[in-house]
Amino acid sequence: MVLNWFYQSELDILGSVKNKNNTALNCDEDDEDGNDHDAEINKPSYDEMLKSFETIRGTSILAAPFPKSEDAGNHVEELSLGFGNRSAALFHLLKNEECLKDIDKAIEYDYPRDLRFKLLQRKGQCLMKLNQPAKAKDALHESLKLLEEARLDSKRIARQQKEIEVLIKTAEEMEQPKEDETHEDHILPLSYGPHPSIECSSAGIDVKYDKSKGRYVVANRTLTPGDTLFVEEPYASVLLPVHYPSHCHHCYTKALAVVPCHQCSQVRYCSQKCVDESWEKYHKWECGNLDSLHSVGIAHLSFRVILVTALSFIQENREELVKSSNSVYPFDFPDGKYRTDYFAVYHLVAHDDMPAEDTFQYALTALLLLMLLDKLSYFATLESQTLRERLISCNLNSKVGSAPSTPTHKSRSPVHSRLSVNSVEESEMPTGPASLEIFVGGLLLRHILQLICNANAITELQAAPQANNTSSVLNQRQVKVATGIYPSASLMNHSCNPTVISSFCKNVLIVRAISDVEPGHEVFNCYGPHYRRMPREDRQRALLEQYFFVCECDACINEDEREQRFQKVFTAHDMFVQGLQLAAKGNFKDALERLKKCHKIREKVMYKYNRHLSEVQDQLACCYASLDKMMLAVEYLRPTLVITEHIYGKNSIEYGNELQKFSDLLINAVHQATQEHAPCDQEFSRVCFQWIPSHVGVFGNEEADVLAKEGSALPSATSSELFTSEIYSIHKAIANSAWKNPPTHDWYARNRPGLSLQSVGTRSAQTAFARLRSGHIKSLKFIDKEKTYSSCPCSCPASPAHIIDCIGTSARQLWSGEGKGLVELERHGVMDLV
Repeated sequence: MVLNWFYQSELDILGSVKNKNNTALNCDEDDEDGNDHDAEINKPSYDEMLKSFETIRGTSILAAPFPKSEDAGNHVEELSLGFGNRSAALFHLLKNEECLKDIDKAIEYDYPRDLRFKLLQRKGQCLMKLNQPAKAKDALHESLKLLEEARLDSKRIARQQKEIEVLIKTAEEMEQPKEDETHEDHILPLSYGPHPSIECSSAGIDVKYDKSKGRYVVANRTLTPGDTLFVEEPYASVLLPVHYPSHCHHCYTKALAVVPCHQCSQVRYCSQKCVDESWEKYHKWECGNLDSLHSVGIAHLSFRVILVTALSFIQENREELVKSSNSVYPFDFPDGKYRTDYFAVYHLVAHDDMPAEDTFQYALTALLLLMLLDKLSYFATLESQTLRERLISCNLNSKVGSAPSTPTHKSRSPVHSRLSVNSVEESEMPTGPASLEIFVGGLLLRHILQLICNANAITELQAAPQANNTSSVLNQRQVKVATGIYPSASLMNHSCNPTVISSFCKNVLIVRAISDVEPGHEVFNCYGPHYRRMPREDRQRALLEQYFFVCECDACINEDEREQRFQKVFTAHDMFVQGLQLAAKGNFKDALERLKKCHKIREKVMYKYNRHLSEVQDQLACCYASLDKMMLAVEYLRPTLVITEHIYGKNSIEYGNELQKFSDLLINAVHQATQEHAPCDQEFSRVCFQWIPSHVGVFGNEEADVLAKEGSALPSATSSELFTSEIYSIHKAIANSAWKNPPTHDWYARNRPGLSLQSVGTRSAQTAFARLRSGHIKSLKFIDKEKTYSSCPCSCPASPAHIIDCIGTSARQLWSGEGKGLVELERHGVMDLV
């Protein structure tokens, strides 16, 4: 029934496409007249249908039985047909690499031989587009051989043969590439090289130990913003269920052409490699039980840690794990090296000093997971006793991987001793060693207690258009897609004002410094509560409830000095939320008012590279773009590039997204500026060039002006002969005098394009108006070779575009009025800025 529904959905889409385009989507068939639909696709009106078809085909692939499975029955071709038809959609969507993978899958699952020539022809075309002519020729030659087995009449075979031969000739004429280039994700290298003793970390840091602080990370040299300190893959991680339909279950890549599990339809993969690795490490045990594992939350990751480690490793190293329970890894170990293996995970801090009620619930969860392992025959190599019999026959008081006990924890040990024995009394327990199952159960509980404090959220940057779809600016946000355990990065202690920031490439954690750290000073991470987002009381309460410590970082100690500033941050946040709500309703003018107030506060109280500052600048640009004021949008969006580059680096996807957004906005701004400053619709136009003071604030020019004025004040020498410089000065004085009395030509008094002055108003007013039009206004200053502007009465930078917007007019209205522009400038009190 499920398969019938999927295929009926496909037929509905095919019918819709056929009605709109007079063609069929199934590119593996020809019509009765022998016309090949590959060449008849009306692609511009076709993409949406292709994407819908690809989605349905992907879902049908997940539901189709595998040919060799017991439930396949007579449905042995459905899976291969699903891959084959999806490859057609991917081919016309220009997803050539994904198309090739689907073609290989279709052939692997025994695609019908009488139709296989079409697949190989499509494979050859994809390889040609990927500049692999040698492989393309092989595929096309094989397609020619299989054409003989096709159930077509002689006329159609001849036409198809001619088409393939043309493709072969084209492939032969292509230049052979030098080498096949592999496209891999660019991961930033570790700054200062890898550490010789700490895996996945930079040589610029060391790990120290102190009884009060435990293990912590310090700098062994001066660290600067942007230094990469950790690049680490998770020991184990779990994808959140909400992202199952869109992400690979193993590497968390967004998958377009998904590959199914051969046993269930619940998970998806990006490649067969991920399918095989996932099945070998953990999915063969989790398959069919994911709904149960979802219900236990973070304990699912504890379950995954045990599966990834493998029972054989636990059994071989059981005694060493028990003996090292009270040791400090790696300081109490012979080689002193910190490896990101199971020993590193085992020795992460496990907070067993939490309330007894919570500990009891976690213990029951560990028991539930242990029973699931037993049900899955995870311990099949052991003696054939039931789990309950083995629980009763062992001594639960022996060490089973629980956290090292301390004098303050002794009162809790009886709780742990009665967690899974039902009605059996502690006095009746034998004194023999704990069985392997009980040891694994203790490990499950230990990891649950560890992960509450040591698990990392794996995030990705997602960009989405505005809800009203009228803006050329995209919103961005970090979205949690999975949870993982990173042993090396977990060594960093918390500070409410951290010195590092984390980002992810798929499931790889990249930790970079965001501030200078002197040698011997500690490197701090933030566990969530940040001093710029939460008051001290809320931070202390959150850290105590989840991490069981009272934070004594500088931000918490010096909170009184920041309290007033922090209140302003909350006020700015409220303004920001109000602005977003107004913008969502299309009320952009009121939204701009709130967002400008938010921006003013955040500029004063936040670090210049704070992401929240770029967030409000991004929204201001979005509102201006929605109001079709592209130049103002460009001014607010430009600073976000600097902030994004500083936080994520030039090679990051975040910076690439910002550049793409900025370039799109610039294109619109240039087009708008061209339209606004277009010349009048006259057959002939006169242009008058008028000198105006320019380059205000340029140090060299201003110095030259000062020297010139000082020189002009000196008494002139008495001489009957004039030097060249004196002649030049006389002529310049005459030119200046003539400039103050403009010519009386009729064309000088009327409206014209260009920068010539109007005849209305005083000469100083006309000069100010021309300054504004040229962009060289008084408020323009050059600091370190960069343009800066004085503050407008509304506290924003008084750039020419902002001044025009602030007085509530447009460039077209300001230039076209007979003196009205000057009146507006004087009425709003901005003449001094111009």
